[in-house]
This record gives sequence, structure tokens and C-alpha cells, in this order.
Amino acid sequence: MEDGILDGSVVVQSGDRIRVLELQDMLLVNRDMFGRITGIRSYSFEAEITRAIHYVTLGDPPVIYYVTGSGEHDIQPMLIRFLESENFLVREVNLVTHDVPETADILLIPMPSRDWTDVKAERVLDYLLDDGRAFFAVNLILEDLPVFNSVLESYGVAPSNYMVYEGDSRNIFQEAPQFIFPNRTDHEINENLNTRNLPNLMVGAIGIETLPLGARRGSTTVTPIWTTSRDAFGRTDPEETATSRVPGDVSGPFDLAVAITDTRFVERTHTTQIVVAGNMMVLNEGMLNIIGIGNFQFVLDSMLWLHGQPPSIFVPGRLPPGAAPLVLTQFDANVMYGVAVGGLPALCIIIGIIVWIRRRYN
Repeated sequence: MEDGILDGSVVVQSGDRIRVLELQDMLLVNRDMFGRITGIRSYSFEAEITRAIHYVTLGDPPVIYYVTGSGEHDIQPMLIRFLESENFLVREVNLVTHDVPETADILLIPMPSRDWTDVKAERVLDYLLDDGRAFFAVNLILEDLPVFNSVLESYGVAPSNYMVYEGDSRNIFQEAPQFIFPNRTDHEINENLNTRNLPNLMVGAIGIETLPLGARRGSTTVTPIWTTSRDAFGRTDPEETATSRVPGDVSGPFDLAVAITDTRFVERTHTTQIVVAGNMMVLNEGMLNIIGIGNFQFVLDSMLWLHGQPPSIFVPGRLPPGAAPLVLTQFDANVMYGVAVGGLPALCIIIGIIVWIRRRYN
């Protein structure tokens, strides 16, 4: 160890900016419920060094404030570390008791468990009106949230009051229609996801409804990012347990994530940008074990789009042998089952018949 730097560390420096990467910073590990390391998820040497180069060369990092004060879901440490490794700073602010900090570049707003106060909503709206940027992750909850919903409605969207079920087996994970692989559009946020074919997964998602022009400002543009298939349906009855469509369900398709741009001229041009995802699971580190980095990559590239930066340079971590998650849609599983149960036995029978015929007549 020299000057507090452990042996084996990587030091990246440009001018006065420096980042020290210890070995543990370049490994993604799995932990048990007690926080003990149970294995290595991936080796991220190239990725972390690339991020460190960005950090020392791109100047002061933008600041993300995640909003608290109304029972919002906590932001998990691994997501914070992931965003900070990509040259963001992540801080917390209680908007019930404090104004939006002047240093805020983006607000990260998880779903609250109780409605916002009028003061909190006003603080968020004042921030958004002044060229603000925000990322909302919303879920279905039974409590009515009129004040919280009014903020989103101000920008032309409304969270639905139903859970989305997917009806197309190509978009379903492990026979559960609530586990949805969304269809992705050509929006800039999806560039890395589409190029690298990174899977995304939503669990218990809700639809994001775009209000008609008469109910929203003409300056507001709502663009779908993630959608369902046409076979999807919305379940309005929480007591209904059927996994297939029943009377009373809402017909799809649905938008599961949208990007909003609102450009107004009041003395000068003001531009507000918002991303709304209809599922808190995009922020959940547990998805890393199921589908890999896809959901975190979506959050990162959303933040970059909100801050006016191009999509990140994607450098995947190197997986240990056998550590790559196997992600199969229900359609894929059905095909594999059909091949194993029907195709292989049929092939064996055909080969047997051919052998018998050749021996019989030769």
C-alpha cells in the first residue's frame, strides 16, 4: 500500500481529477441475505476503467436527486453505485420539507406509498417548468394519489389503475403473463438495448396513458419507449386470479414507458424532459440475477437523454463460466419443449425406420 492506495489498484488521472479503482470496485459479486459474498457475477475491468476515464475527462458530474418524504421506495445501493460509476452523483432530498436544490440536474422519483402534499407537488412543478428533468418509476397501488397524479397529468400522461398482462408468449417470462419483456421502439434511450440485444423485464407493470390533445398542452410531445403486444390486456379487478383474459379486462396494446418533451416560450424557450416507466422493477437490483444489466442500462441511458448526452459507450462485464443468465421467453420455452418431447423422439423413430428398411431389403 502506498499513500493509502492498495496494491493492485488502478489509478486514472487527468489534471486535478483522479479516480482510484480497487480490485473490489472492478468485480460485481452476489451476496446472501447477510451481505456475505457468495460468488462473482462478472469481471468489470474494462467497463470500470472506461467509466473512470469518462469521470476524469468530462468535468463536474451531473447530480441526480432521488425524492423522498412520502414513503417512496428506497433506491438500492447497487443502482446508486452503477450511476455514480457512470459519472453521476446521486443524492437524496425530502421535498416535503425542502425545496429542490439548485444543484439538481435530474429528479429521480420513485412511487410514493401515500399522496404528495400540495407543497411538494408545487416544488416539483416549479422545478420542471424551469427546464427541469425527471425520471418517474410508478407502480400500481390501491391508494388514490390525486396530487401525485396531477403532476404527471400536467405533462400529458396518467398512470393506469390496472396491472398489465401480456398475451403474446414471445413477450412472457416463465409462463407468468405479469412478467413482461417489453417491445422497444427506436427511441434514442433504447439504442444500446437494441444494438446489444439486452433484455428488459417488467414485473407487475402498469400502462402509461397519454391524454388526448384537448386534455394536455399542445407543446407536450409524448413518445413511447416500451410497449406491449396487441394481445396484452389490463386487469382492473385485483381479486381476479385468472392468467388469461376475462370479461372486464382492458384491451391492449399499452405503453409501458414513455419519454415526454415539453417546449414552451415564456420570455425565452423552456424545455422540460421527463421519462415515465410503469414499473418500479427497473430500479431493482434483483433483476441483475435474472436478466443481467438491461434494466440498469435503461435507467442510465434515460438519465443521459434527460441530461442531453448521447447514449453511453456500452462495455459489458466479462462473465465467469456458466454465470450468464439464461433468459427465455415463454415462446422459446414452448419451442424447446416441443423439440425435446416431440421432435427428438420423432427423429429417432424416423432414423429407426430408415435403418430397418435398409437392413430388410439389403
